[in-house]
Amino acid sequence: MKERIIGIDLGTTNSLVSCIKDGRVEVIVNERGARLTPSVVSFSQDGQAIVGEIARNQAVLNNDVTIVNCKRKMGSDHQFMIRGRHFSAIEVSALILRKLKVSAAQRLGRSVDRAVITVPAHFNEKQRHHTIKAAEMAEIEVVRLLNEPTAAAIAYGLYHNKQAHLLVIDIGGGTTDITLMNFKNGLFTVKGTSGSSRLGGVDLDMAVVDWLGENFKQEHGIQLKDDPIAHQQLIIQAEQAKIDLSQTDMVEVFIPFISGTADGPLHLRQALSRKKLEELNNSFFDRLTQLITATIDDYELDPAWVTDVVFVGGVTRMPRIKQIVQAVIPDRVMWNDLNPDEAPVLGAGALAGKFSGQNENFFIFKDMTANELGIEDHYGKFVSLINRGTIYPVSATRLFTTTMDNQPDITIHLLQKTGDGEIVSLGSFSMTDLPPRPAGELPVDVTINITESGLIKVTALNLEDGNEQFITERVDQPWDNEGYARRGSGLEVV
Repeated sequence: MKERIIGIDLGTTNSLVSCIKDGRVEVIVNERGARLTPSVVSFSQDGQAIVGEIARNQAVLNNDVTIVNCKRKMGSDHQFMIRGRHFSAIEVSALILRKLKVSAAQRLGRSVDRAVITVPAHFNEKQRHHTIKAAEMAEIEVVRLLNEPTAAAIAYGLYHNKQAHLLVIDIGGGTTDITLMNFKNGLFTVKGTSGSSRLGGVDLDMAVVDWLGENFKQEHGIQLKDDPIAHQQLIIQAEQAKIDLSQTDMVEVFIPFISGTADGPLHLRQALSRKKLEELNNSFFDRLTQLITATIDDYELDPAWVTDVVFVGGVTRMPRIKQIVQAVIPDRVMWNDLNPDEAPVLGAGALAGKFSGQNENFFIFKDMTANELGIEDHYGKFVSLINRGTIYPVSATRLFTTTMDNQPDITIHLLQKTGDGEIVSLGSFSMTDLPPRPAGELPVDVTINITESGLIKVTALNLEDGNEQFITERVDQPWDNEGYARRGSGLEVV
């Protein structure tokens, strides 16, 4: 019996799981018969974790013990406080992964413990590492981390056997990826990628929440966000209004008994048009337009290079998204035959099937780095080793040397520069007991290696005595840190 490997799309808002069944990729339904499992975790009075739709449904009344959008905190040291206990984004994600694992086991009739898991293309190394740690906590071995736009492109290739230049627009609940990709004879080659971990469907929802709350305050003098239950009701209704406005021009948001005064209960009733929704989110759409045009320009491609557009994520059902793409790249084929919620998990399932020998479709993919990698030198400068847009797996080495006479040690500090220009610390280590030498005469090779899953390994090799050391400590600084802590010392590039 062949080994079973599943595909998982661990999303900000919803998560999905897939497998190969009778030679085809199948999205697995959960115990409620749904293909989407909300990425929501709640905790009962006795500390029992509740994951999925039940947790989401009780979020209004149990807001203080419910965690949503935890993917946005992956790679940070953020802690969720629930009933006096701290939970990291890793732990919360592990609970969601375990739920998906159980659904897969029930569908397949046996346990599964290996998976291909999708991640945003721009996820930095800490975020990828935290995803793997979450899987380990859920007792899942990660066979491969697969970039979400690449996964969606693989799903596209399952249904369209033709040469194409793809633009993949992937807008999740909390993240956005823009990817340019060439597809020919089963080979997917990423030509350019960019994105943001601060731009997603949740931002659209919150703009509506703020608008509804401000209107209610002006009418009744009550600030709804000061009431956790009322605020959660606003969030739920704002998300539903956004979804409905992809199909209609006008909706009415109605929340009965949302608040009250001495004179009696108060209800919220507010008409919301698609035009108003778009107006409230002009900054979102402007940023999306900038990401698309910048990705094309940064990799020196012409908009005319694109032949087909693939949309990923429920937000891309919004007509305004397609209008933006049409304005940047007129008269291109926009594929709507793939369910945008399911495209990544279909690609993950296809790759999982390939690893397990159950998928005979031929495809190969070459992914590229969304961030630049380098080392901090003695003077606090970023010394680049691997440029953004490099195809991986890849290895790069640069020669460094000491900065002082008879220097006893050096500290290698790994940095990552995101597409937004933010510098993030990924870890540091020291090479000690260096032989006494004049400054500039001890050669040290520093090598950065990126694996097929986009994970990073850093080594330092003393070329004089062959001593080699590597990162053993990871630094989990907040994702929104201002700059980074100085750690590199005692070395400069030759």
